[in-house]
Amino acid sequence: TFAIVTCCVATIVACIWSDIHPDVVYPTDSAWKARLLRSGFTMTALLTQELYVYQAALQWQAA
Repeated sequence: TFAIVTCCVATIVACIWSDIHPDVVYPTDSAWKARLLRSGFTMTALLTQELYVYQAALQWQAA
């Protein structure tokens, strides 16, 4: 059962990681900082999915 849960969590994280498109980072920022920022977005999306749906709705409304 642990293997099944681990596989499911890995799949969810991979889907979220490929789905999140954060803003373009500054040219002076390192690649490490960009990965860290994206990792933070991924962990936040795992815990509070509604926040990202709300953010997408606001961006769609502003467009």
